[in-house]
Amino acid sequence: MDLIKRTDSRVQRISASLVWGAMGLALSGKAAGANYEVYPGSAFYLTQMLDRSQWSFVADRCNGLYHHPVGFQTLDTTQEATYTGHFTNRFAMVEGDMGSGSTTGDVANLQLMSSLGLTPVAAFVNRPSSNPSVWRQLVGNNAAQGAPTYEMLAPHRLDDTALGWNDPAWNYARVNMGVTGCIGSGVDAPVYLFVNQAAAYRQSVYDMRDWTVANGRKFNYLISPNNSYDAALLADTQATVRAMEDTGHEPDVYGVVLYGERPVDLTPEKVNVNGVDQAATTIT
Repeated sequence: MDLIKRTDSRVQRISASLVWGAMGLALSGKAAGANYEVYPGSAFYLTQMLDRSQWSFVADRCNGLYHHPVGFQTLDTTQEATYTGHFTNRFAMVEGDMGSGSTTGDVANLQLMSSLGLTPVAAFVNRPSSNPSVWRQLVGNNAAQGAPTYEMLAPHRLDDTALGWNDPAWNYARVNMGVTGCIGSGVDAPVYLFVNQAAAYRQSVYDMRDWTVANGRKFNYLISPNNSYDAALLADTQATVRAMEDTGHEPDVYGVVLYGERPVDLTPEKVNVNGVDQAATTIT
């Protein structure tokens, strides 16, 4: 994968691991000209991240934790404290709602992050409600916990409609962004699909991002493998991040997660080959 650094508006890419690549310019908050934030996490295998020595570079430099509630089901309270304690930057992006339709479904997870010493920077709500009343209540309840809200859509659903993101079917999502406390939108767009689907898939991501930014909101991109494994995982992530940047559609935030029980490890972040550190084909 590529660690992306900007020098005099040119992009230099140096071999590094998956999160290093997505981290790109955001090596420590938004300092030193960083363009976006990065939050790694997982819905599976989180016990692999209890050993900080296996991902110390990422732990020190990412913006915080991407909290997928399913991932914590395998951790006891001591392990939760150990894992979250590894992050130098004490922030969390919390995946929310997941289509439940509850107006309070994110509150417990936001409070959990706070109890573990992390400041929730936002809830990223998967499958947001198309009911304006429900959406306003959800966003308001998240705001009461100090967390603004992003809405998350899937490009493979967007490009099912005739005009992609611009189709009237998604009018509700555009209205959602006008609700006080909603700071933007984002996509759950696995790198395998971004690289291998037809052009309409990528265009739906670009169009949604551009509309969001043009309307004064932020864009959040959730990276995951889907069916990209081993060297393809790094190559496809590199291709995705480069495409978003090089075509002028750079997100404000990247989450980097493992969503399914795939043959992909979370750590280590690097391997040594003949005395040289190289990217490991892992999430970190």
